[in-house]
Amino acid sequence: MRILHTSDWHLGRQLHRKPRDDEFDAFLTWLATVLEEERIEALVIAGDLFDTTNPSHHAQRQYFRFLKAARRTPCRHVIVVAGNHDAPGLVDAPSDLLEDLDILIVGAATPDPADCVHVLRERDGTARLIVCAVPFLRDRDLLTSQAGETSRDREQRLQEGTRAYYAQAASRAEALREQEGRHLPILATGHLFAAGGTIVEDDGVRDLYVGGIGAVPADHFPEVLDYVALGHIHRPQTVGAGDRIRYSGAPLPMGFGEAGQTKTVTLVELAAGKRQVSQREVPQQRRLVRLSGDHGALEQGLRQLVADTTALPAWLEVTYRGQELRMDLREGLEALLAGSPHELLRLRDQRLLEEVTASLDLAEDLEDLGVSQVFAQLLALRDTTPEDTGDLLEAFAEIVHAVRQGDPTGTHPEANP
Repeated sequence: MRILHTSDWHLGRQLHRKPRDDEFDAFLTWLATVLEEERIEALVIAGDLFDTTNPSHHAQRQYFRFLKAARRTPCRHVIVVAGNHDAPGLVDAPSDLLEDLDILIVGAATPDPADCVHVLRERDGTARLIVCAVPFLRDRDLLTSQAGETSRDREQRLQEGTRAYYAQAASRAEALREQEGRHLPILATGHLFAAGGTIVEDDGVRDLYVGGIGAVPADHFPEVLDYVALGHIHRPQTVGAGDRIRYSGAPLPMGFGEAGQTKTVTLVELAAGKRQVSQREVPQQRRLVRLSGDHGALEQGLRQLVADTTALPAWLEVTYRGQELRMDLREGLEALLAGSPHELLRLRDQRLLEEVTASLDLAEDLEDLGVSQVFAQLLALRDTTPEDTGDLLEAFAEIVHAVRQGDPTGTHPEANP
């Protein structure tokens, strides 16, 4: 059976207040084309359909329009499980209706793990695949609190609960395979942090630990499972030896930590006890670019970026590491980008950050200091003249007021650390 594994769409996600609807639309259109081109028979979406538990109406329309498009391709089955960003009830709501379209929806974990196991069949009733449709497992799905237990005890019990959940689901899958009388492949889903999984800073993964569950060892997924389709980590990768347990990764770079990362969906073919796994790169509509250095290096980098007229439009994160104070840093850098399709989204002054960190006892002082006091100390470090200090504090107060009032002017600048 030909299967496509994807996850972590995060529909509705913005990056530094910039909407990404056009990127999501392009990805979903492309994905429907891949289902057609690759003659995919089953599509697996391993959690985090949406970026928040209360997605916008537009994000929900994108999701349902895609499901409609998918049903017009050779893809016979769609399996969707909820992730930690998804609201189980919202994901589950249309499940009865979509079941008639061979779209299996699992928003919340079933109390009995055996109930998450389903046999996918052709229209003539022929069984093709057994699926253990396990969504994001919350603490309450696995255990109840015990008086006097330590955090380490709780984590061990959560890991054991995860292992037991998959073991019971796999046992039920084996029983169903025996009933069918032939060697059907068994696929499981999961949305969790598996041991050995690699993440990077600012990659959009909200938590290192999923719902309090620590890294789940690869041996917690029974060997009877022919393929384990995971979600939660945004970088495509395998877990453990071989290619049996895999993260497909997010289709778009969700944060600047993923700048330059190749995004893929995973193609899996299961037949007669054999497994063949490959990736197909997701085309991007926009790049995330990181630049770092002193003022001269940043200017050179931006000029090179603008000069390359064949490159995709870019959103940039720029880290200034120069020694001199440049009050017009953002304005100067944005002027270099004027007229180009590129945009500066985030500007960081690393030297400033290091000086503030060195001058303050962050563990004790920041809770007692207001933002204006921290800014005043920063100005003192720069030996700013009294006249400039007064003007800068007044301008800073106006910015803080705009931020706290929800930025009614719509001109809130991206704050620098």
